[in-house]
Amino acid sequence: MNIHHLELFYHVAKHEGITAAIHKMPFGIQQPAISGQLLQLERDLGVKLFSRRPFALTPAGEELYDFVHPFCSRMGQVEARLRGGESRHLRIAASASVLRHIVQVTAQPVLAK
Repeated sequence: MNIHHLELFYHVAKHEGITAAIHKMPFGIQQPAISGQLLQLERDLGVKLFSRRPFALTPAGEELYDFVHPFCSRMGQVEARLRGGESRHLRIAASASVLRHIVQVTAQPVLAK
């Protein structure tokens, strides 16, 4: 069993289909590659993991998802912690008067509601 195949399976199961997973995965991979790797995972395990149309996990797919979910769902948190809690935010320095103006302009639509 290939760990990368398990991660792909996790994203497809979580997003309930290959197309949705492609748009929400944290890395780029195309539909034919995902389909091929998931078929390989099913061959390796000797079970069908999900129905394609409409998307639905099989009992074996549900069991595998329950197994990989705790690990895969925490990967982003672990990555951030290992990087020292670095965030991927852009920090821009400005004078206090400029920052006040930005906050006022940004908050106006919220305050108007």
